[in-house]
Order: sequence, then structure tokens, then C-alpha cells
Amino acid sequence: MGGHAHGASPTPQGAAAPPEVARDYAETIAASLGVPVAGLRDVPAWDLFRAAERVGNEPTWAARRLGSGPVLDGAVIVAQPHNAAADGIPLLVGNT
Repeated sequence: MGGHAHGASPTPQGAAAPPEVARDYAETIAASLGVPVAGLRDVPAWDLFRAAERVGNEPTWAARRLGSGPVLDGAVIVAQPHNAAADGIPLLVGNT
């Protein structure tokens, strides 16, 4: 099961994926579970986690380091998270 994975360059860790790449990733996970993308909402969380783990480890997706990270959708996430502070957007950072 491969995905379409637009482009071959990896998504830098912490970067938001372009919408078309995130869509391909979701379609690949859905196909691996035998459901349409809309059907992912009905998949038990643990099954979805395992499917995402399997798909994420496929060579096509492992190089992308996509996972379930943010998507640069232009509405909610309008800039790469790592560029937010440079763009004058207040940024709260912390850890536990």
C-alpha cells in the first residue's frame, strides 16, 4: 500500500503538511482500513492508531515524517508553525 505522497522531499519535523499531502496520507490510511476518508470517524481509536503507525512506516510516508501533525490549510494554520514567531505572531512555548 503506497500513497501518492506529492513530492519526494520530507516534511521537516514540526512543519505543517501541505493540504494535498495530508489528503493523500488520510486516503492511504483509510484504504488500509477499507473505509472512505469520511469513515475514519467511525474507526475505533486504537485501530486508527495502528493503521497510521503501519502507513507511517511505509517507505513512501516514512521519508515524509508526516504523522498526524498539523496541516497548512490557509484558514486555521496560515503559516508554518516554526515561522510563526518570525512573522510577529505571539507564540507561547512550554513543556512539562
